[in-house]
Amino acid sequence: MPRRLWRVQIVLHAEMFNPSITTKEWLEKRLGIPKVTRFVNAVSIAVCETKELVFEATPYQVKLTGRDGESVLEYARRLLKALPETPYTGVTVLFSYKLRGEKRRKKWFEKLAPFAEEVVAQHPTDVSLRWRLLDGEIESVVEVSTVAEKKMLFVTVRTHSDANKEEILHALAAVYEKNRMLKKDLEEAGL
Repeated sequence: MPRRLWRVQIVLHAEMFNPSITTKEWLEKRLGIPKVTRFVNAVSIAVCETKELVFEATPYQVKLTGRDGESVLEYARRLLKALPETPYTGVTVLFSYKLRGEKRRKKWFEKLAPFAEEVVAQHPTDVSLRWRLLDGEIESVVEVSTVAEKKMLFVTVRTHSDANKEEILHALAAVYEKNRMLKKDLEEAGL
């Protein structure tokens, strides 16, 4: 499954974040974000794009999105260390996978369709099943969806934990690790 990773996104939730401080120069110097290809900075939003990362900041959250989970995680750590006074309220980590192939899609459709048919009498052409898991302060949602039209399976693993600014680095590590464990479980289930 790792070779089919489509996107990793880390969202740092905040009571108040100041997007205007994240200038192109600041992002390059403090976070080590290389070769910025697009940059926008207004009063209430900052967007920075590179080949490997998209950084989006608003007053209530910062999103870091890329294809390499470890790299996105490292940029999030650097941001948290660069701005320790920011009043963070939580962290969300999202792993998204696009798994191509009719055989895989059909296998999962056959596993999931009986659940869908129990709820809706009609035979579905596509199904999506979502599991919600609670582990102390950490909430995870795993969603598996079939997409017949594109002959693929779409899998999303989202994990969230509330955390204040003193706990945010620990929460980031815990939430990221939880997502990795769920990914391993999905691989063992045949994804």
